[in-house]
Amino acid sequence: MKPSRKIIVMSMIPLVGLFLFLAYIIAGQIDIVRRTVSLRQLCEFAIKTGALVHELQAERGKTVGFVAGKSDVLRPELKEQRDKTDTAAGEMTDYLSQHKKAIADAELTRALTAAWKDIAGLEDVRQSADTAEFSAPQTVEYYSRLNNSLLRVISRIPPLMTKSEFFPSLTAYLNLLYVKENAGVERAALYGLFIKGASDPWSLGTARAAASAQDIFLENFLSYASPGQKDYYSREMRKPFMDEIRKMRDLAFKNAQGPWDVDPSLWFQMTTEKIDDLEKIGDHIARDMITRSEGAGERVQSAILNLVAMVAAGIMTFVIFLLASRSRLLRRCLIFLGCGLFSGMTIHAAAEYLEVAGLISTETLIALMPVLVTVGSVFIIAAGVCSLRNVTAPLKTAMNRIKEFSPQGPPFNIGPELLGLKNEIGDFARSFNALVKDLKGTTVSKSYFESILTTSSDAFVSIDENGSIVEWNPAAQRIFGWPRGEAAGKSLAETIIPARYRAGHAAGMKHFLATGESKVIGKTLELSALHRDGREFPVEITIWRTRIDEKHQFNAFIRDVTQRKMKEEELNNAHKELTEREKALRQTFQDLSTTHDALKTTQNQLVQSEKLASIGHLAAGVAHEINNPVGFINNNMEILEQYIADYAKVLKMTDQLRESVIQGNLAEAKTLAEEITKTKKEINLDYIVSDTPKLLEHNRKGIERVQKIVMDLRTFAREDKNVTERVKIEDVIEGVLSIVHSEIKYKARLEKDYGDTPLIECNSQRLGQVFINLIINALHAIEGTGTIAIKTYTQDEFVRVDVRDTGKGIPPEILNKIFDPFFTTKPTGQGTGLGLSVSYEIVKKHGGDIKVRSLPGAGATFTVMLPLNRQKEAIP
Repeated sequence: MKPSRKIIVMSMIPLVGLFLFLAYIIAGQIDIVRRTVSLRQLCEFAIKTGALVHELQAERGKTVGFVAGKSDVLRPELKEQRDKTDTAAGEMTDYLSQHKKAIADAELTRALTAAWKDIAGLEDVRQSADTAEFSAPQTVEYYSRLNNSLLRVISRIPPLMTKSEFFPSLTAYLNLLYVKENAGVERAALYGLFIKGASDPWSLGTARAAASAQDIFLENFLSYASPGQKDYYSREMRKPFMDEIRKMRDLAFKNAQGPWDVDPSLWFQMTTEKIDDLEKIGDHIARDMITRSEGAGERVQSAILNLVAMVAAGIMTFVIFLLASRSRLLRRCLIFLGCGLFSGMTIHAAAEYLEVAGLISTETLIALMPVLVTVGSVFIIAAGVCSLRNVTAPLKTAMNRIKEFSPQGPPFNIGPELLGLKNEIGDFARSFNALVKDLKGTTVSKSYFESILTTSSDAFVSIDENGSIVEWNPAAQRIFGWPRGEAAGKSLAETIIPARYRAGHAAGMKHFLATGESKVIGKTLELSALHRDGREFPVEITIWRTRIDEKHQFNAFIRDVTQRKMKEEELNNAHKELTEREKALRQTFQDLSTTHDALKTTQNQLVQSEKLASIGHLAAGVAHEINNPVGFINNNMEILEQYIADYAKVLKMTDQLRESVIQGNLAEAKTLAEEITKTKKEINLDYIVSDTPKLLEHNRKGIERVQKIVMDLRTFAREDKNVTERVKIEDVIEGVLSIVHSEIKYKARLEKDYGDTPLIECNSQRLGQVFINLIINALHAIEGTGTIAIKTYTQDEFVRVDVRDTGKGIPPEILNKIFDPFFTTKPTGQGTGLGLSVSYEIVKKHGGDIKVRSLPGAGATFTVMLPLNRQKEAIP
């Protein structure tokens, strides 16, 4: 083989190797680009899901307010929020349909399927809330379950990114969503409680649990968040309403029975601002992840382009080398370059080629050999130094970071910082730096959680897939009696599970490992546990699972609830006792209601009796009032009888005259006419004709007077129907005066001063009884003759009626007793003592009042005040 061909073949071998190596690197970088795109799509999917959770949280709070308030005022706002929720769900659905490959993970798919089953029932729950079929607790429970389903979907994404730079940010984002979810649960629970305004154990318990969960997930968030994310969180949450939220929450937690001086709308507004700020923080983290994912993709694409450029440069160099094989100057330049790239072997091959090609003599080659070796050595040393600097910089950084964990680490210094290099070594330095940072954070988190488990008052127990105990904290040792050293590695079933539950426990473990389905994971249950000494006691257990090295580990917090159960038993006994007392109180109340009804009936009978007593007292006067018109009606009837007889006599003679005229007997007719004229003069027919209408008019007025007296008396005497009507108070008084007229006219002068009063809503029968009682009392107070004055007028939103007499007055010592039932100053048998008492009650039930002013010897004035604007209703 000619030397020139030998050089070409030898040059192709490293070039082919270089090309293959570059192709391998490019393929790896393309795979990184694909995974970066997939991770970015998962991040975007997590953000879409988080947006839907946010809208469901807002819908939950407004739905609870709507259900608890039982008012249509919140319906438009609730409808607007539901539209936002539907929009977010639609965006999430559209994103899923466009990026199905990004969610190919089986666990993620199962979580999504479960979440969509819950979402499918959203419309039915909305209809139940609209028709008041759902209570506030049911509403909170459904929306919380739906949000937890969606959050479980998001929680499946971080395990897919454990080796990605996005893992801490996405984990922090997930914990922030749980903080926001529990804040939403707390908002909904206390919002419904504050609207209700009364104690609700469920709402308080839910709110307390949500507040505690917020603190736990917030600590998780801060442990994974970057410094910049923590600073952003601190700035956004440093607002005055946070103190107000804590104050309102403390009011509810410290005063469990209520009521609370809290405006429900203010609570909802402030907690919504808090949740919106949390959403803003989550959006900031989301934008940061998307920006970083895009930057990572751009860096990988830039690296691919650089590698492609290197391949192109190598190809071009090789082509130029082939094309320049006949150019001695270019060949020498390429041979010189080869000395730097392919070390002394390349220089030897180039020199052999030059010698065989006749371009240089052997002597000249021997003479130039030291120079060529020196130049090649310089290139090699320069290339080696540059390579060494590229390698030693990240190694130095790695050593420095190792020293943070191991102060006794390597003391040597191997080069400057090269984290800014845009090559594989720089990537190694940056990746190692991030790894150390994550490891440090993991160490801190591990120490933190270990301190929590060590100091926790609840037992923490973990078992592997075989049911063997792998974690056992001090609280577990105290509760179950097994030291950690003895419990570790033992079967859980034989250690703390009672014999009757062991078969079910083994079957449940087997079923879960086979299907991934469990009825207890993720739930809080109350069971019986076994102590080392053999006794059983009640516990509350919460179980969840984790995956370590592709294997399941089952964890549980276990709380001894013996004392709580004893308290619950005491509460149940107290509740039974209260129930019995409630029954007794209900029976007592029923007896009191029956007694009240009987007393009310007796009161009505007394009122009616007093009314009839008043009628009895007035009976003689009323009879006299009726006898007067009846007497003159009777006299007028006697006169009218005589007038009718005279009319009949004249009419009979007139008929005879008519017959004579018809028969043509003029002589007889003339005689009859003379007799008629004579009779008219005898009976004074002209006077009879003029007097008859007057007598009839007098009789009509007398009858009307009797009718009015009887009607007023019947109206007053009949039992009223407890209904009201709009009347003028003067008409009521006039009806009363027509009944008592005969009583007044012989003993007192009546003075009336009626004002221009409006119509009022009242029971005219009952008010008539009031005025009769006042007028009768005034007549009784007058010794001899006197004056009764009645005045009506309007003052201070009341129609007032003054009944004044000039009687002997009321002594001061009894002035405050006159409205007491059965109090009277009259002799025995002349009064019931109910008149003023009944009158007082009637006026009070009209929403009015009776005032009295009196001086001994100067008479008394009773003022009846009735409201102008009383609504139409039955007077009780």
